[in-house]
Amino acid sequence: DRDWSSDVCSSDLNDLLAGLFGWVPFLYDPETGLWLGMDIRHWAHTAEFLVLGVFVAMSSYLALRPRLLSAGGIALLVCVACSLFDQCHKLFVPGRHFDGLDLAMDALGYGIAILAVLLCAGLMLARCRKRNANGA
Repeated sequence: DRDWSSDVCSSDLNDLLAGLFGWVPFLYDPETGLWLGMDIRHWAHTAEFLVLGVFVAMSSYLALRPRLLSAGGIALLVCVACSLFDQCHKLFVPGRHFDGLDLAMDALGYGIAILAVLLCAGLMLARCRKRNANGA
């Protein structure tokens, strides 16, 4: 039996990304191995919660349209709950701990996603209203 979980780890991903983007001086510091001053693991939280935020915001908008603020509020609450659960479950795993920086990186991801989805939805609603007003 082969342990597939050990095949790809954060150091492998870090090495791959450093090879692709490490030439950008402000992006990656080869001496410390940090990306924009942070470990790749923290940036992974942002990417994960960006994806979650897109799906939650789109679902909230589709369920509550055209109420953008309500959809945004529900999406925010769901994402915050997921982020807190992600940190709290670490308390039961030996060697892991609750990390406030991870919460901030999560918030960066889902915050960008929710704003982007609601901005696009708002622009679409405005365009539809304008078109309906002109066609009426």
